[in-house]
Amino acid sequence: MPEDIFYDPTPDVHGLPDLQVAAMIPRKGWLRRQLESALILLAAWILGGRNVTRSPVVSRRDNNEMFEMGWELRAIARRIRKQYSE
Repeated sequence: MPEDIFYDPTPDVHGLPDLQVAAMIPRKGWLRRQLESALILLAAWILGGRNVTRSPVVSRRDNNEMFEMGWELRAIARRIRKQYSE
């Protein structure tokens, strides 16, 4: 069958589809800065969302440190977006 030529059921070495997503992200420039700062802000948002008054899983000290890390990550993202011009 001709359609069997285009379908290869065997995955690549890592078990993921062969996508060239990493090649689509530039190594430097405006878009790279925006993407990196967006990922850092996502991490800050996750850490900020962990801040609760009495977490049964995380100690108060670790909880406070994660909250502070969120602010530090926001500052890093801001510097990346502004190309460290401040």
